[in-house]
Amino acid sequence: MGKGESRFTLSKIRNYLFHQLVIDTHDIAAAGMLSGVRVPSAQTPQYYLQPSANHLRRLYVASLERVLQLVYACAGLAYEPAKVEEIDQEGSVGATHCLLPETISVNVKALASILRKKPSSGLVDQIAWHNAYTLWVVQMFMLSTGCRAIRNPLRYVDEFDPLLGIGAIADKDSGDRHMSRLVCLPAMLHRQLVQYFAHCAAITKDFISSASLEEDDRWSRGFFLSFSESGTRRVEIRPATIYQHMEQVAGYHPHRINAYRKFLRTELFERGCPAEALGAFMGHWLRGEEPQDNYASFCPVAYAEVIGEWITHLLESLGWYAQGSRWAGK
Repeated sequence: MGKGESRFTLSKIRNYLFHQLVIDTHDIAAAGMLSGVRVPSAQTPQYYLQPSANHLRRLYVASLERVLQLVYACAGLAYEPAKVEEIDQEGSVGATHCLLPETISVNVKALASILRKKPSSGLVDQIAWHNAYTLWVVQMFMLSTGCRAIRNPLRYVDEFDPLLGIGAIADKDSGDRHMSRLVCLPAMLHRQLVQYFAHCAAITKDFISSASLEEDDRWSRGFFLSFSESGTRRVEIRPATIYQHMEQVAGYHPHRINAYRKFLRTELFERGCPAEALGAFMGHWLRGEEPQDNYASFCPVAYAEVIGEWITHLLESLGWYAQGSRWAGK
């Protein structure tokens, strides 16, 4: 190696490759997977990343060809890429429990098949329709924002900037919001939240007794409904109740409530979403890249445009749309 030159070692070549991959992909997690170099700042992004072996191989080949072009150029030669037979490698590497796009599409169709049907006049059927509607909205919100599994995840539309369409969400820390991150409110999600909160206000008047209306603030961010002999009551939206209602939908594949975060990190990475915007969206920025830092060059306007476009395309490709409610039209 290097004609016996001791300065050329496998470790140095591996480190050079790692930095070259970071330059080419701007993704420290993928660079670590391909080079075998372990750096502390890549641990969290790698926990959420499960790229396909085919995608990683293509990144490696493209980066290696750039390096060889530079090496040959130093000797005054032109590098001609070798014709490598395309290999279809099955499977993925990295994170576990990462949802597939096909699974989410099946779940969307299962919920849509319920919501597109007009509920009968029976109370039980109407409650079932409302619960499927709530599950629909919660899942769309968590997929659009990368929200973690928390209680009452939905946010009001007026909590987002009306011009930029972005707002802060703190789903990991205490009240000081130190770990809050900017999330985007795509137009589809904006319409859906407006329709859903109008639906909740209308259905509360129809189904909830006046004695229970004193606690309206507690239920202002949405709710499931439960029916018993004592009457209809509201049930808080939290991870356990979300999962319970997943299991009640025919054809729906229940999954971990946090699973959307791994799916978003992986799917947007493979689709080519800019790494800086993706890192800010997930809250996985490196030291010196914090979007909210006083001297950061991070631009919220550009971020809103980039993430809003990528999330909208993703939602549409999976079959999501803004679902209305007959109660909201009253």
